[in-house]
Amino acid sequence: MSSKIDSAAGVFATQAERIRKRLVNELVTAYRKSEDPAVLIERILSVDFGKYIIQDLGLSVELDSLLAEYDSIAKDIAKIFGSVSRVAVEQLKTLDSLFFMRHVRDVGDELKRQMVYAVYTDISEKALLENLMSATARLSEAQIGSLVNTALRTFSRGTFAATAVELSPPNAKYRYTGGELIETSRPFCVENFGKVFTLEEAMNLRNDHGGCAFIEGGGFNCRHFFELVVE
Repeated sequence: MSSKIDSAAGVFATQAERIRKRLVNELVTAYRKSEDPAVLIERILSVDFGKYIIQDLGLSVELDSLLAEYDSIAKDIAKIFGSVSRVAVEQLKTLDSLFFMRHVRDVGDELKRQMVYAVYTDISEKALLENLMSATARLSEAQIGSLVNTALRTFSRGTFAATAVELSPPNAKYRYTGGELIETSRPFCVENFGKVFTLEEAMNLRNDHGGCAFIEGGGFNCRHFFELVVE
């Protein structure tokens, strides 16, 4: 499942970066070609950049593909327990979908601000390009890749946890695992990696930030998770 998540996050991040660069180039071109600052500002203020990114530039298509990966992850969890908590799946998918939309709209708002200030201050195209790339950094391949990877892993752990609560076999145990420990592994992960817990113990386990480790692992961008131990 880990490789599947990495692949899905990588694909989405690559497409987000492509959309980001296209959008920035369009805005710099519009700035270059504009002869009337007042007209350009009016046009900028009339555009919903978040909506433009999502609908016109095609990010909604990429989001649909990403959400399909959520269903694929849920199917893998269903193979473990014989079924899956559909309520958890739909609620967590909706939550993440709204989060991604808000994330893009925030980027759109910052783009609008940067463009208006650029026109008022008559900055150079080079300076504008730098400002817009900075304003859209949250759509960069590196940042969006990390964000989506974390979201998918949190969804996987959350769905696994909700399903375990509903369908856990009697006397089931859960091992904290998910790849090798590395130099930057959190103290929580180092301390608990490979240990086996009852469901109650796992649900009550808190990571270094006070979060539920059964859902968050060690925290943001953590690749560790719990697995059902079959005896």
